[in-house]
Amino acid sequence: MDVSNDSVAMFEAEEKAEEKAEVKTEEKAEVKKPRVKKAEKVEDKKEAVKVEVKPEVSEAKANEPQVKVKRKKTGGEIASLTISIILLVLMVPVLLINVVLIIGAIAHPNDVPSFFGFKPLIVLSDSMYPQIKTNDLVISKEVDVKTIVVGDVISYREKNADGSLGAVVTHKVAKVTIDGEGVVHITTTGINNIVRESDGTPKKNAQGENVTYPDDPITGDQVIGKFVMRLPGFGGIIYWMQSVWGLIVCIGLPALALIIYELVKRNAELKAEKQTSASATEELEELRKKLKEMEETKQNK
Repeated sequence: MDVSNDSVAMFEAEEKAEEKAEVKTEEKAEVKKPRVKKAEKVEDKKEAVKVEVKPEVSEAKANEPQVKVKRKKTGGEIASLTISIILLVLMVPVLLINVVLIIGAIAHPNDVPSFFGFKPLIVLSDSMYPQIKTNDLVISKEVDVKTIVVGDVISYREKNADGSLGAVVTHKVAKVTIDGEGVVHITTTGINNIVRESDGTPKKNAQGENVTYPDDPITGDQVIGKFVMRLPGFGGIIYWMQSVWGLIVCIGLPALALIIYELVKRNAELKAEKQTSASATEELEELRKKLKEMEETKQNK
């Protein structure tokens, strides 16, 4: 069948129009797809941010209780610690001296215990009153006997009838001589061993000083040391500490005070831990509530 040229031209024009329409439709579809994908990516990022925030917040909160804050001591802790320190300060020196005396007496039963040349001695009489009193603890230091002069106070061992060394005496030097063989001879006296007149009044010398009874002369080998210092009343404390009750008080009380301090301290630490745990739990619950509210808000949107 014959077709005119006009008909053919119209047919071709329609085909071209249809092709153009199809191309535009495809282009529009391609443009929409990236926009949808972009929107999806934004949503994905939001979700990722929300998911990442939760563990970070939780982890931060979980780490907070691990931070140790310096806790203030309670009144009970302070009182217990103060008592312990006072007892230790008072008892340690006395215990140390007591230990030296005991160990020295065991190691050298015939010698006076020495601690780096210093010898602690307990006074048992008032022969040197008021300079030295009964129950005082005196410290004498080993010296060269040839350096001893009149007026010094020395500690020495008396001699028994059989020639053995006996009790220790601490008296003032009244006279010092050295014989031809270089042996030092010393005469001492107790300043309170006063010679009295018939009416009971102290006898005076030409200088107006009290006249005292001289001790038996001694030689340099009997000298223990030269008086350095005294600790008033400490001798009596040491004697008491060697008793059963003394040991109980001096060792038991400091130990008991330390035990009480540790118990009080531990109790305070437990209370602080409970308070910290309760605070952390409250914060965790508060965080959970906030996260739940965020999720509900998101769902409502």
